[in-house]
Amino acid sequence: MPEPEIEVDLSTLVGRWNRHADLEALVRAVPQVKQGGDAVVGPFHIMRRGNFVEVLSHVPNEPQYGVVKLRRDECLVLPLVLKGKWYRMIESGEKREEYRDLTRYWHERLLRFNRELLHSGKKPVVEFRHGYAAGAPRMAFEIVTTGPFGSSAYAILHGRRRGGERFGEPDGYHFSIQLGRRVEWEVRDA
Repeated sequence: MPEPEIEVDLSTLVGRWNRHADLEALVRAVPQVKQGGDAVVGPFHIMRRGNFVEVLSHVPNEPQYGVVKLRRDECLVLPLVLKGKWYRMIESGEKREEYRDLTRYWHERLLRFNRELLHSGKKPVVEFRHGYAAGAPRMAFEIVTTGPFGSSAYAILHGRRRGGERFGEPDGYHFSIQLGRRVEWEVRDA
């Protein structure tokens, strides 16, 4: 007897979350979720009850401002290189999120970071470097997580907000990394 068709409810995907965002990953993940099971795919929480599957999106946690001192060994660090304009805007506090295009490269890299984050139990931190020079200036920020229990370091968004082009926000589908408090690395005394 053929298995009954799975009914997927996407009705909760509203607001800045687009119900077609990361659809390819959702389509792959939904059939793999066992009866009565849950799964997290990027910013989506999938819950299967019988042949009914509910997909929830989660609003990012509220960012905090200021400075926090952290030890590097307590953190999982995502290194990113920026051009001067974006580096200065983030450094001044004018830009509070970083964007990456929705490409296979960034999908795999950010998904790998998320997996490490889930298994490590460490704080997610993004460290920006101004260019590729060996002595290039660096700065770090906490990543404001999204998803159930802060399970994702990025959100998948669609469309540019009003004024978003000023901050380099792409117009189509893109990844968004929300920045929290600035991180100062603690130095251990020898």
